[in-house]
Amino acid sequence: MSGWLWFLVCLGFSIAAHHRSFRFEVNNFYIRPTVRDIFESINWTQPNRSTLSIAWILKRQIDQMDLETSLDIIKSDKQKMRLYHIRLDACKFLTTIHKNRIFTLLAKSVNRGSNEHLKCPLKPSFNYTISNMHLSEDDFPQYVPECHFKAISKFYIHQKVAVRMLLEGEVDYKH
Repeated sequence: MSGWLWFLVCLGFSIAAHHRSFRFEVNNFYIRPTVRDIFESINWTQPNRSTLSIAWILKRQIDQMDLETSLDIIKSDKQKMRLYHIRLDACKFLTTIHKNRIFTLLAKSVNRGSNEHLKCPLKPSFNYTISNMHLSEDDFPQYVPECHFKAISKFYIHQKVAVRMLLEGEVDYKH
């Protein structure tokens, strides 16, 4: 009997060890369309410091778009470390399994809250909504260094910047 009790206690500690003591917080976020004839509307809200909700309606169908994106980590000593800067086919990004784990986590986060599986062509007059988009701490290792991060993305349609997006935040440890 005491063997089973010891096993259950160890199992409880093991499960508790998987709980993350940090969270990702959003400090600044915006989306700015730069081409007027693409969006009928685009709105976003930040229900709390960890989640974003985004909704948009297109005026016309989007068959193809490119994404240029970068992610910088700013350490506590203000040293900046670039994790990536890449330009890629945004349509393929939405539907591909990525070798880059960060891309996989971002695509998972977008699709988890989306009212429709995002894929090209994007339809006009449809209310695309991503609700409560967030990065799940459980998808990350036990320890992620406390830092600030800055992601800048540009979406291109016909080689012209159509949307600029900025996301700034931090990894915050719960005390």
